Amino acid sequence: MPLTNEQYETVKAVIDERRRRAEQDAIDRKREASEKLPELKDLLDEISKRGADSIKRYIAGDENAREDFKCFLSTALQRKAKLLSEGGFPADYLETNYTCEKCSDTGYLPDGKKCSCFNQLEYDLIFSQDRSRRLFSMNNFSSFNPNVFSDEGIDEKTGLTPRQNALKALETAKRFLSASPEGKKNLLIYGNTGTGKTFLSHCIAKEALDKGLTVIYLTAPEFMDIASDSEFKHKDDPYKDMMETELLIIDDLGTELINSFVVSAVYRLINERLLSERRTVISTNLFPSDIAERYNERVFSRIAGNYQLIRMTGPDLRLQ
Repeated sequence: MPLTNEQYETVKAVIDERRRRAEQDAIDRKREASEKLPELKDLLDEISKRGADSIKRYIAGDENAREDFKCFLSTALQRKAKLLSEGGFPADYLETNYTCEKCSDTGYLPDGKKCSCFNQLEYDLIFSQDRSRRLFSMNNFSSFNPNVFSDEGIDEKTGLTPRQNALKALETAKRFLSASPEGKKNLLIYGNTGTGKTFLSHCIAKEALDKGLTVIYLTAPEFMDIASDSEFKHKDDPYKDMMETELLIIDDLGTELINSFVVSAVYRLINERLLSERRTVISTNLFPSDIAERYNERVFSRIAGNYQLIRMTGPDLRLQ
């Protein structure tokens, strides 16, 4: 979506601050290690001096300059790693730890295209995802506690207790973003209220963001507002972003008011993202048979044939 100048400057300021912090942190760690290890400081100074000399030699026409420096650097880097290790530092302690390794926190890739981290910041700004981001930081795979689910009562459909089913759902969600054929399928997470569907959606969103994918997270009513604005007010940019993001999560499908436009919008969303092979996660209180009844057979058919189903079971966790 085209940004206003103010929005662009807001996003660029975030990226510039990330880069500044990463580089300042690397400078601080270099100073710390050099003060503790004088031999390391001497080596780093020599690498810098040899590098400058190599450039001068190359400009002067010495074709061996690059290869000479390359050979020296290979040995010097091994020596640097050894000195750091002996001094109690990790071998990569002096590296600059950028938030985004793909663009080194510049916001742009070598080919001049926007990096996914820049696009994600755009989405966060345009779709007001600050609150969702905070939830993702709390609700993630590492904080998923299967012990909150009951280990009593067998679900007739799954043949599992709620806890066993939650563990199975967790593994399925973890595989979702993998490179395996199973991981490439879209997900429909369904079940009664309070069984952990939204929490699991947050886990997937956090994992996707950590992998550098762009993510837009919307409730069903928010999705319908965007679809309606695109159809009736010709505000197409948010809708285009929603269709193009690498992962789209629609939470609580079925809570929106139903009419012919809603049915059409849901089908269009599912169908267009399938055709473009972009991943979608939908969570809902509706069971598959309810989806067919509420929307239509076309919507149900597209989901049944292209979505992996995760059924969440058990009593409402929010009442415990």
